[in-house]
Amino acid sequence: MKTPWWEISAGATVALLATKCFVQAELYTLYTVGNGPVLRFTNADIDIAIQGHVWSARSVLVERPSDRATAHWKVGLDVDTWPLVIMPRAADPISGETYPDMIGSVPWLPAVRAGLLDGGEVQVDRAFLAAWPVAGQTAVPTGVVTIFYGRIAEADAGRTQMSLQVNSHVELLGVPMPRNTYQASCSRTLFDAGCGLSAAAYAVQGVALAGSARNILLSAIGAPAGSGTYALGRVSFTSGANAGLSRAVRSWEPGAFTLLAPFPFAVAAGDAFTAWPGCDKTAVPVLTTTVPLASPYQIAVPGWTGDGGVTYASGTAMTFVNGAPAQGQYTVSSGLYTFAAADGGEVVIIDYSGSTHGCAAFGNQANFGGEPWIPAPETAV
Repeated sequence: MKTPWWEISAGATVALLATKCFVQAELYTLYTVGNGPVLRFTNADIDIAIQGHVWSARSVLVERPSDRATAHWKVGLDVDTWPLVIMPRAADPISGETYPDMIGSVPWLPAVRAGLLDGGEVQVDRAFLAAWPVAGQTAVPTGVVTIFYGRIAEADAGRTQMSLQVNSHVELLGVPMPRNTYQASCSRTLFDAGCGLSAAAYAVQGVALAGSARNILLSAIGAPAGSGTYALGRVSFTSGANAGLSRAVRSWEPGAFTLLAPFPFAVAAGDAFTAWPGCDKTAVPVLTTTVPLASPYQIAVPGWTGDGGVTYASGTAMTFVNGAPAQGQYTVSSGLYTFAAADGGEVVIIDYSGSTHGCAAFGNQANFGGEPWIPAPETAV
């Protein structure tokens, strides 16, 4: 048998069971989450006391014979369940008090509907006694064995009773691991609590110019602080038909915003907006972009001061050349990268010296939420 976690003396429980003349009762301990109360009740007809704690028989009705669960122990990783049916009293038969059974200061059924038991834990113990004491006394068992322990997975409340499904802690082995996802790019959103930067400090005010469309916004505002580009940032109108609406910026060049999705209403000249810079979530200046499908197959990198190499999205390195590039090659001059026609439409990663991309552009490396270097799976140990 399982080892008792409490008994009146060493070996007393085994000795009692060997006599084959004993009585038993289930003890239920329900631990609510946080600093909530600990609830103790039993299916016995009298209270049971152990180490200063009392499992009350004058509380909720628990485990009707037709609902009684069967405990079993087995080897393996299957998740065991324990269905538990609890019926709180509508009134105390002696005092006449209505709904005397409480979870803290709230009756059981409303408390369950409000989620006070969600995530709680239940311990089911079996207490063994030589005989029941005289009526009105509190029983002290010979020994107590834990037969089930788990977390509340489901809690449903009806009009007069509630049903709890308790799963063993083996279910915790199904939690995806690791808890955090490790990736090269930053996992934070620009200006959120993890990033720590203030959006108000980087906001730029502007007005729409004539010729603006719902998906292309023309404006004379200059480059923002931080990354120096509005690409991957957002714009939000403060006046006009689109006031209060925001859209993400797909790309930006001085004088024009290309939006990821169009605004629902036409943009009129003079409509005021606020724009915020974008961040490509890198730790160092790199640019992931697509080689144009049409000639001259060039990509301009603002703020470029030096070349650090170019790779395909697969990680295969491209080769720098001084002349006309062939497939797999590129040339660069003052931040203007030129590729071969055969590479048109390819996603490339440009590593360069500069300050217009990545966390370094904002001077916020201390809050970078990624890993600057992720090894290939076959080399990671």
